[in-house]
Amino acid sequence: KNPYTIDPKFNFPPTYQNIVDIVAKLRELNPDAKIIFQKVYNPVYEGTTLITKWEYQALAEKGYDTIAKVRELAGHLLGYLNGMLDEYNEKNPDNTVYTLDIYKAFDDVTKSVDLSANSLGRSLIYQDFTHPSNFGHAVIAEQTQKMLEEMGIASADALEKYKEIKCDQLDRIYSGVEGFDIQAAKAAV
Repeated sequence: KNPYTIDPKFNFPPTYQNIVDIVAKLRELNPDAKIIFQKVYNPVYEGTTLITKWEYQALAEKGYDTIAKVRELAGHLLGYLNGMLDEYNEKNPDNTVYTLDIYKAFDDVTKSVDLSANSLGRSLIYQDFTHPSNFGHAVIAEQTQKMLEEMGIASADALEKYKEIKCDQLDRIYSGVEGFDIQAAKAAV
């Protein structure tokens, strides 16, 4: 099979079974646990290091000759991967898991097609083009907080209390450190 023909099944055969096995093991360890999976966001933006020069060339030969087209392909593949969580819940209505749709949350933040290296969407991703940046982590934390509140696990002020703790920590650790802008760091929190 040609992996660049929008047939996403080429790379995911064991993934669904992995989800089944993970949930089964977690239920074995703690039958009452609330299990939350995060859907994966699309980290493909201009300058990405996730795709080698050779892979770009192979993709271009198959018609994926712009970053927008490569991102669209990545989005399609991630849609299939993320859909496995929905599939699991459909097949296991008595043993469902919670899903936190970070793919959608990141897209909701950007609401644009700007794929440049300096775009708002790109700022959600760390320099390694894989992990969330501090901004990305803040979006994930906000979504997690909302879900935990809806589940009755966290109080509405938990995030604010966490921010207060971090600001107090900045005062404790960095007061007296010449050249460190504590107020700017607090504003970032």
